[in-house]
Amino acid sequence: MENKKLKILSVISIVMSGCALVLWALYVTNCLNCNAKEEIVAPKFLTGQDSIRPLRVAYVNSDSLMLKYKLVEDIVDKITKRTKELDADYSRRQKQFESEASYFQSQVEAGSLSEESAQELYQKLMKKQEDLLALQDSYSKEISQLELEQNTALYTKVIDYLNLYNKDNVYFDYVLNLSVSNSTLLNVNDLYDISDIIINGLNAEYDKANKK
Repeated sequence: MENKKLKILSVISIVMSGCALVLWALYVTNCLNCNAKEEIVAPKFLTGQDSIRPLRVAYVNSDSLMLKYKLVEDIVDKITKRTKELDADYSRRQKQFESEASYFQSQVEAGSLSEESAQELYQKLMKKQEDLLALQDSYSKEISQLELEQNTALYTKVIDYLNLYNKDNVYFDYVLNLSVSNSTLLNVNDLYDISDIIINGLNAEYDKANKK
């Protein structure tokens, strides 16, 4: 039994020694090839003057922007107006359908319709109900598309102005978004808040574009 253990230990020792030799050979080979490798080129922002310049970071409170930017009020009014128009149209069509369905029910209960006429009117009512559901879905998609378009337009306006501000003033490497409902910033220094500057600039552009 002891002999078996000794044999096993000897085999393990030989294998480990072999592995160590292989690793040493690989290490030596890699070291010899180090000089043959091309020189690693550092990114531009790590070279020259920028390599010692600290990052310039600012943030905009998007909640404040949504409350104070005049364009947002226009967008909300536009979406609200269209939503009311579609809701009114759908409600009118739905009431008309309900009136026809109620009349059909009273005619059937009174026995005023033949079986053939009742079946024909029933099929027409089912078709109108299907059309109403399709119309409701269509109106919902229209509002969703309108919201997407308006939000995209708003985002573009803000980004364009930020780029312009960044170009004409101090260049910021990052302009972050601060929001109560959707923010990855847990703690901020008010010193880096440029919200009012951006909002005032956006509203000045808005007033200029909407000047009568």
